[in-house]
Amino acid sequence: MTQPSTVRFDGTHASVLAVMHLVDAGRSTTVIDIHADTDPTRSHITIPTPDGRVRIHSGDSITRGPGGTYLVTPAARPA
Repeated sequence: MTQPSTVRFDGTHASVLAVMHLVDAGRSTTVIDIHADTDPTRSHITIPTPDGRVRIHSGDSITRGPGGTYLVTPAARPA
């Protein structure tokens, strides 16, 4: 079974685990910060990227690219 290359973060425990699995947290030197809230839409995760640390908010998608890079696609936010 292949690992997914894109994960949508929705603030739930399951999506936190999916992001951790995507960035191999715990199996390498990758460290992520998890900021949980009782309201999953207010939770976020911060991950390391070659361009610095990036915050992923509820509704955002993260894609693993070549060479261990990550691209975050923000969710549409109300104006």
